[in-house]
Amino acid sequence: LKLWDLFRDPGLSKHMFRYLHLERAARQALARLEALRQLGGTEAPVADGPREQGLRRIVMVSKVLHQSAYPSTLQQWTDTRWGDFVGQPLSQLLQDPLFGWDVRETTEADATLQRDWVAWKQFHPHLAGKRIPKPLPMTPSVFLSVAGNHRDTWTRIFALNQITAGQVLNSIRSLVLLDVDPLQPTLKQVFDKASELESFKLFKLLFLLWAEFSPKEVEAIQGKVRKASAAAVEADAGDGTPAVEADGKEEEASPPRVEGEERVAFDAKIYKDKKGKTYEVVPHRSVAHSFGPDTVERYTKLFGALISKAIALEAPPLLRALTAEAPPSLLLPAVDLCSVIVLTPELLNPPRTGSPPAMPAYCKDSLWRNERVCLDRMVDSAEPIDSLLFGINWCEAPGGGQKVDLDASVMIYSASWQSLGQCSYTSLTTPGLKHSGDFTSAPYPKGARETIEISPKELLEAHPDARYLALVVFAYSGQDMDDLYDASAFVADPRKTGTGPGGTHILSAGRLTGKGRTNLAAMLEIEPESEGKSRRHFLTCLDATQNVTGFSTELVSNIMPQTLARFTESLAQASKRLTLQTAALFHSVVLRASHVVLVHASGVEVVDCTSLYSPDSSGGLDMPALRALLTRLEALEPTLQPDLPHAATIVRSLQSAADKQVKTMIFTDNVQPWTKVAQEFSVVWGQAQVEAERLAAEGEAAPTNLVTVNLRGDTNQLSSKKAAFFEKDVQISVATGCDILSLLADWALSSS
Repeated sequence: LKLWDLFRDPGLSKHMFRYLHLERAARQALARLEALRQLGGTEAPVADGPREQGLRRIVMVSKVLHQSAYPSTLQQWTDTRWGDFVGQPLSQLLQDPLFGWDVRETTEADATLQRDWVAWKQFHPHLAGKRIPKPLPMTPSVFLSVAGNHRDTWTRIFALNQITAGQVLNSIRSLVLLDVDPLQPTLKQVFDKASELESFKLFKLLFLLWAEFSPKEVEAIQGKVRKASAAAVEADAGDGTPAVEADGKEEEASPPRVEGEERVAFDAKIYKDKKGKTYEVVPHRSVAHSFGPDTVERYTKLFGALISKAIALEAPPLLRALTAEAPPSLLLPAVDLCSVIVLTPELLNPPRTGSPPAMPAYCKDSLWRNERVCLDRMVDSAEPIDSLLFGINWCEAPGGGQKVDLDASVMIYSASWQSLGQCSYTSLTTPGLKHSGDFTSAPYPKGARETIEISPKELLEAHPDARYLALVVFAYSGQDMDDLYDASAFVADPRKTGTGPGGTHILSAGRLTGKGRTNLAAMLEIEPESEGKSRRHFLTCLDATQNVTGFSTELVSNIMPQTLARFTESLAQASKRLTLQTAALFHSVVLRASHVVLVHASGVEVVDCTSLYSPDSSGGLDMPALRALLTRLEALEPTLQPDLPHAATIVRSLQSAADKQVKTMIFTDNVQPWTKVAQEFSVVWGQAQVEAERLAAEGEAAPTNLVTVNLRGDTNQLSSKKAAFFEKDVQISVATGCDILSLLADWALSSS
């Protein structure tokens, strides 16, 4: 089946078979087997044995690849042994339920032709000269691409009983829109297997359902279906004349209507092709007339049950620790768990997935593409940012070669994307921006560096409407960014020295990648001052290489506003993305924290979570209550200066009230190192030290009662650190990553 998938590129496949002479080699091997069989003896090969069948299959595959024609005469059919070498193995292939002629409905004439192609024992004159049709693998993707994404298509897919849990979960949006019953037998079996997946992966899909099929969205989709249905009825009642657009051209014909469904348009999506060009596509999807809130509710309940099963498989020691006599919020009768979620702007980023981006040697950490960070939290100063440094650093390959000329540029835009100016090698100074000067080469090993100093205060004095700064890199010498030996962009704090290029203190940096010679490296957003709030500065990593012919700010000024507008619109849809703060809450409730302490811009609040949990050890969660809590979480404003001492005081009071060991998880980001978080949480660390001393005096191992969780870590891991507090060493657990349920479960039970 995997080999057949390769045949999607017939040119490559034909050349492979042709130049490797596989068909000729297979025929020669078959001739040798027949010769040995005619000689007889104890070692003579068995007729039609596995090896012979395999060789015939190779001949058949070659004929199918080349779309060979059926023999024109009986003599040719006999001489080429078409029946033995093509017809018989083709017939055997089509007996496998994973292969078939076509997934569409066929006429009786087509069915007769298909039967004759595999009736290999006799010659069929009416097939003479016809090219052999290529059998199709009966996979869900083939069914959907040929027969369309409809409910009947999915019914036929389920009838094959060959679909996997991953294929179903990847198509969950379509199944919901088509109102496919999730409890029908085949689909139920698939979902039972899905519970073996990690609970966090299943929760991501549940969150997608909540985000994309909120009551408001469901109502909007139903309205589109009614409108499309009314339009179809009106068209059926018309005279059949094709609709004509304003320019006189006939409208493109729509796919045929399917009974009980309508095709409706959804929000446009932005894609990038292999050459780096971006384009917009408005997806149309089939939606069942019966789709509605009940559909979403059925799938929500289903995923709630799947997540509960996954939790039971993923952290069985944790759930076994729950006892029927103990309150459902307890890990053990003597242990309670509390969670602190520090709501910073960085936790509004999505969880990191995939491989980390390539980073320059001078940078230990980097933003991933489309991640956003508040620079005011990254500079060690209580004063507003008065200066930032955008720069590029590059070096040509050793041994000479082509000269590399990169240019750093900054383009200024208002909130409505009106161009307000630019700073580049063509304009070295503009109010609030100052260019270091143009460098046209970067010989190995020293390379070259261009910088632009940004003064937000001066910029806003000259341009009060300034809101967005596009940080752009041009390859004036014409190379693709991917082809550069060593090239990176960075943002630094010019008030401090560090290990970056020229001794700069790096705030964020990343390598330049992509096909094209214009790279939109990042976007700096300056939020205006408001009542009670100082000006804030946000940096978004874009690393979006544009395949455009221009290599200066003047030549790309017409496309940059649209590009930036698409990015900001995408970021504004954060409510439809699963964020790190959502991941923090999920881990908290799955581990059955009795309380969650939320640290946000308006202060600190405590949420009692005991009502979320089932009163048994099934791992069940009250999904409607969890969704309500997530909605509350999303409504809170992130804080730039989290009040951790206040949160620590609350945790201390929970310890006193519980009169038992309370283990605390602190979910934060990587802007504040774990040592600083621990210091600000010193009240609780002090309590942990007292407990450690008591147990040490009794000859027991000192517990690790607190863990800091950096949700923006590139890898999932849990380690133990030591830090000095109250003139003594305290053991601290430090976790990184956003998919660490099993690690935190082990930590929660480590001293129980």
